[in-house]
Amino acid sequence: MDFLEQVKSNFRRKIQILDSLKEKRSSIWTNQLLELLGKTCKQCFSKENMRSWRRGKNGGGEYLLDFTFVEWEEMPFSGKILFPHRVIVACESEWGKQNSPKDTYEMVKDDFCKLLDFKSQYKIMIYGYKLSKPEYLLDLKEMFSTFFIRRNENGWDDPLVNEEWLFIGVPWDGKPGECVFYRKYAGVLELSELPE
Repeated sequence: MDFLEQVKSNFRRKIQILDSLKEKRSSIWTNQLLELLGKTCKQCFSKENMRSWRRGKNGGGEYLLDFTFVEWEEMPFSGKILFPHRVIVACESEWGKQNSPKDTYEMVKDDFCKLLDFKSQYKIMIYGYKLSKPEYLLDLKEMFSTFFIRRNENGWDDPLVNEEWLFIGVPWDGKPGECVFYRKYAGVLELSELPE
């Protein structure tokens, strides 16, 4: 099972557990899902010289996105030690507003654009949507795909083509544990819906 398949499997189980909480799609959800993502990263990648930037070194804030998992290397430089690093996993989470699919769409789009411009081997976008308004889920999927295709059509030398993405949509008004997964594989621009 590759890394993004492992994330999908772990998140599906965790979302079923979180659905039993009174608070839906809250910071509690975000913290627990990103904590699980950190554990999954540590299981799938070497633990040496790796770090999650979700909580920062001493419980501090984020590093540009909601979650990043980086590897680094110590390098002596002019009597000091530098730590050049690369991001392996980048994640944004946006639940939006339960009663406003239009606002949710805009909020998810803003976070997606941050991820789009960030360099990382794996990217994960977690978002909320209204199941009773299926056009917004389709609009989100179409928006994600359109951004990928437009960047490629513009002839940019864009690493996007080789990135792997996982989109995790969790409905505000769905059955417990219900969610949808879309994946962009390396070398392609289209999104594939992943089966349950």
